[in-house]
Amino acid sequence: MPGRHAASRFQRRDNAALDSGPCGRLLQTSNPKSLLFFLSVLPQVAEGVGAARQQVPLALAIGSYCMVLLVIHGVYAGLAARARNWLSQPRSARILSRLGALVFCAFGLTMLKV
Repeated sequence: MPGRHAASRFQRRDNAALDSGPCGRLLQTSNPKSLLFFLSVLPQVAEGVGAARQQVPLALAIGSYCMVLLVIHGVYAGLAARARNWLSQPRSARILSRLGALVFCAFGLTMLKV
């Protein structure tokens, strides 16, 4: 029954995707780009600590950053899903192999000219 094995393979892949949530959150929270953003830009927005009127711009800045981050990661996930379908075909592997060979040849010719 080849269909049963394929279904179990996809089930394992789905479970692995669900298990990677904590690792993804750890990776995102330890991202140096995010840490530098929050340490350099947000203090410009929130001048004082404790004042209620100063908390609103800080909350808006954090909220807008999170929304932009969700949109960007959603676009990445959508593109990755489409690329996965395309890359699983043998024709696309051949195209990428030839494209890679052309790029390396171009780099080699550039190095010879220098």
